[in-house]
Amino acid sequence: MALKADNSGIPRLVGDNSPENITLTPGQVANFPGGVWLLGGNDTIRGSSDAERIFGNDGKDSLLGDAGNDSIYGGKGDDDILGEIGNDF
Repeated sequence: MALKADNSGIPRLVGDNSPENITLTPGQVANFPGGVWLLGGNDTIRGSSDAERIFGNDGKDSLLGDAGNDSIYGGKGDDDILGEIGNDF
């Protein structure tokens, strides 16, 4: 499932309840200050060279920041978080 824009509040990109395997590209999240929100499912997401906000939420997620100064939040579930290059939170 691809990420979909959600502009109902702070603009963000949102996944669905199925497992996601996503690699972000530079500029993909630039117009979405709310970041990327994954929902249920065991998700894997790799950030780009940009600074990004990534929220894993439910499930056993693998969240990788890549380069850039990222903010990564696991949420519920047994998550693996790796900031990688940059000053990550």
